[in-house]
Amino acid sequence: MCNADIFKKTLQQAEETRDVAPLVALFGDDATIDSPAREHKFSGRVEIQKFWHEYIEAFATVRSSFTTDHTIGDTSVLQWVSEGTLPTGRPIKYRGVTIVTFRGYKVSTFTTYYDSAAFVAPSGDPYSGLTVATGAINNEGGD
Repeated sequence: MCNADIFKKTLQQAEETRDVAPLVALFGDDATIDSPAREHKFSGRVEIQKFWHEYIEAFATVRSSFTTDHTIGDTSVLQWVSEGTLPTGRPIKYRGVTIVTFRGYKVSTFTTYYDSAAFVAPSGDPYSGLTVATGAINNEGGD
């Protein structure tokens, strides 16, 4: 089993059992986790433990399915879809891409990009917050 497969399986086990210790154990002592959706990069075991704990606690239930896995050398690009329920009871489904670099059998860097808009509570109006230019195009050209 390759490093990416071990990572995917361990993540799914952590999502099911809510125990992040085996997942954190996959990371090297100087590993980092980065995401544009987060304020800062997580570095070292203590912060990596915090990242994964916060991830699990963000959901009442969650399950990630991996749709694509491209591995070249020590780097894997994983496309995924996660589905579950938020602590409020609201169902959620979102997708993203994660780039994982391994040093030996340990994760060295973990960078993840995902659709953070999925976490915003829907307002009921699909156009809430949008400015729509109505009529401007239809009135051009002398109609």
